Amino acid sequence: MSTSPELAAKPPKPPRHPAKRVLPPNPVRAVALVLGFMALLYALQVLNVLTLYSLNSWFGLRPRDLFALQDVLFFPLLHASWQHLVDNSVPLMIFSFLAMSGGTRQFLKVTAHVWLLGGLLTWLIARPEGVVGASGLIFGYLTFLLARGIFVGSIPQFLIAAVLAFAYGWVFVLVLPSSANPDVSWEGHLCGAVAGVYAAWRVASDYRESLQRTPTPPALPGSLGV
Repeated sequence: MSTSPELAAKPPKPPRHPAKRVLPPNPVRAVALVLGFMALLYALQVLNVLTLYSLNSWFGLRPRDLFALQDVLFFPLLHASWQHLVDNSVPLMIFSFLAMSGGTRQFLKVTAHVWLLGGLLTWLIARPEGVVGASGLIFGYLTFLLARGIFVGSIPQFLIAAVLAFAYGWVFVLVLPSSANPDVSWEGHLCGAVAGVYAAWRVASDYRESLQRTPTPPALPGSLGV
């Protein structure tokens, strides 16, 4: 007695869902996008320095100023000093690269949530002083990566999140008010982190909905031979 080849062969392994990927599907494109964004930040910093940081005065976030609400679109692109930008560069590159694991389209949606929702929340609760810097994006991407692994139930993502929490967990101290760092916008950090969790929840919701829409494939009919 023998089984047919169709019955003996294992069904092909389904592709990993974008919500459960750990690394970007196209790493070269992801690196290019990250480096392109960093080049923009550094070019704007050069222009900022040449104009004696007037860009920060024109486009820095002015909390609760209805006539300056458009600053939400621009303030993450500006920095208070070269050191400010350099300190943000490495974590921003790492976290944004990993956040592209769901593909470019998902990354743009996540970025929109972190950028706009985090910016609006910062506009609502921040101190009257102007706010600039990409720190809110950093906290947003970090909490997105941490929360996504939990929300979608992905062990590899959870392990990556654990490594990130161990390596960069100290930054969560900066989401709390501190007299030691009065110039640090903890409000921007906190709001970016909240927006990142929300973005992860949205990605997980889309993932669960896609599972419900995907029909279960029927079992392959087996045949026996003598």
